[in-house]
Amino acid sequence: PRIFAFYMSGCPTLLGGVHWRLFLQYSANPAKSLRVDCKPSGSDLRTGLVTYDHVEYACSSNSVAGMCFPLSRAMSLSSFRNMMEYYNLHKYRYAPGVYGCRYWCQMIMEYMIMLGFIAPGSKEKFEGYIASLNRQQPLSFPLPILKGCFFGGLWVQRPCHLAPQSQIILLYRRPVRSGDFMLFLS
Repeated sequence: PRIFAFYMSGCPTLLGGVHWRLFLQYSANPAKSLRVDCKPSGSDLRTGLVTYDHVEYACSSNSVAGMCFPLSRAMSLSSFRNMMEYYNLHKYRYAPGVYGCRYWCQMIMEYMIMLGFIAPGSKEKFEGYIASLNRQQPLSFPLPILKGCFFGGLWVQRPCHLAPQSQIILLYRRPVRSGDFMLFLS
């Protein structure tokens, strides 16, 4: 299946907060998506366990916040998973207090923008949306964003069409090799 829509979805938690996860829609009729969730796990609940579940809807009906981004070009589900592992997006540690799920989702969105799957300007659109929610409910939609960290850092390979002055600032975990990003173009 090929993904055509990328949803960032915030659902209420039992503790009164909002947990963010992704829905990658690959079928419109009937609606089907791959839910991608970084669930707090481990004895301290700070180790993120990324799960992939096929669901029979586009996005959760329990969402209290969220935004959909159409993909500029389709991406296969397997290419998405490969991208997650290749760029080390699947190894996440939550901030103390189990915060940082929105940051994890936004970093994945930034990679999708960098690779040309989501339109430039989408990050700023989402950040504006969060700013408006923050004015109404600052505890549920905190700013500045609470950040966890990626085990081993992140790796970025800019596609050739992106200028070196790109706004994405990331840690490199191994040498960058030309053409590696092509693994995810499908």
